Amino acid sequence: MSKVISLSEVVEANQELERANVPCKVHLRDACGRQTLWLEPSGDNLNAAVVAGRGFVRAFFKAKGYELEFDPVEGINFWAR
Repeated sequence: MSKVISLSEVVEANQELERANVPCKVHLRDACGRQTLWLEPSGDNLNAAVVAGRGFVRAFFKAKGYELEFDPVEGINFWAR
């Protein structure tokens, strides 16, 4: 069973992304079967923003006890294991 990331943790992640000047936001989709989150990159270099965002949210949520898994196709959708 996957873990559930709270809305307040998503808000906190977005605040920390902004403080660290990482050009991404985390969004939450609560769907049947599994909670899914996704990164919304911004700026001139979207690929670099996604890479920076993935690294940042992995570390942020790991500190809270979550292991993240990103989709292998787009690399922006993720969930907690």
